[in-house]
Amino acid sequence: MIKLQDKQKDNTKSRETDRAGISGKKMMLALVLFIAALLLGYYFFSGSKSDEIHHEVNGVLPQPAEVVAGIDSVLKVFGIESKWVIDGKDNLKKAKTSSQLWFSKEVKLPPDLPAMNVNLGLTSFLTDKNLKVKTVEDPRTKNLTIDVLNSGDSLRGKIGEIRLSYSDSVKRKTTDVCIILDSLEYLSIADAEKILDSGEEFSVMMPLRNDKADYQSIITDRKRDFLIELTYGNEESFEADFRDGMNQKEWRSKIRSLCLSFPSASGIIISGKDLSSEFGKNITEEFEKFGQKVFADTSFSSASYESAKADNIISDINSKNNSGIRNILMITSLNFSEFEELIRKTQPLRLKGYRFSDFGDITRKTAQVSKADSTSASSVKIQKKK
Repeated sequence: MIKLQDKQKDNTKSRETDRAGISGKKMMLALVLFIAALLLGYYFFSGSKSDEIHHEVNGVLPQPAEVVAGIDSVLKVFGIESKWVIDGKDNLKKAKTSSQLWFSKEVKLPPDLPAMNVNLGLTSFLTDKNLKVKTVEDPRTKNLTIDVLNSGDSLRGKIGEIRLSYSDSVKRKTTDVCIILDSLEYLSIADAEKILDSGEEFSVMMPLRNDKADYQSIITDRKRDFLIELTYGNEESFEADFRDGMNQKEWRSKIRSLCLSFPSASGIIISGKDLSSEFGKNITEEFEKFGQKVFADTSFSSASYESAKADNIISDINSKNNSGIRNILMITSLNFSEFEELIRKTQPLRLKGYRFSDFGDITRKTAQVSKADSTSASSVKIQKKK
């Protein structure tokens, strides 16, 4: 009986010891979880605090004058004249929101300038200044209304508005530019193909030597616009295409051969001879029999530079445009990297309204304008006669 009681006491002590051990383990586990929670909380909140500070640094709002000046600069990039921009803030009705507006601009757009392009430029500038932009397009007119919101002050809300509206009363002073490459046959076939395969509009001089047949093929296969340049010299200039005292049968045969070999040429350039001379007129008339138009080399500008070709060409284009020249034809030699650089640096001109076209497009457009002017003049004469 005593042994049984002792055994029961031992079992009770054992169970109490087990319970104590389990409780100790639970406390240890709880302590570990608590510490882990503290560590996670520390990293979580410290990270959140860091993000918040970073956001505040990047969220500094600009001054109103800075925003207004920046908007005017963006509009100028697209060739929009200041007289096409009306300060709409003066015309706003006296409302609770009118006094808080930094600006209100009504901008007239010429029909040739896509409103979405201007919107993209304005949105990029405004978002860089930590402002929110909301754009709404009129589905009928395609005009845009741009609301500018203060991203740092939800109570202030709208702080500016820009309305872009098409108008037939405004027109940009556009200029047509044709770049003519005369050095394609001096490049590798691979580089020549890369230039010809680009999506840019330009023209090339067709190489005429028999050993350049592969370059002739890639130009015609790509259906690129091309011209043929021919030279005129004296009797001793044996390398010239046309010479003084040249037999009539010989020069006529040469013209016929060229026109049959390259029927899709956009034009023939004759250098070294006044086309108003008797022989110049004869050459011109013979080419015209085959549907080819002859141009004097004086109609084209030579853009030959040893270095900084792209910058110099851009400078020449701006200079000619400022002189009132609206059809700029430039002959130049460029390798592939120089060609890429030129295309990249012409983007600001394109935004302003400069049109880069091939020679064929420019001559067709010029002919259409001349025909329209002639028809208009005839109409005026008929009306006066009546």
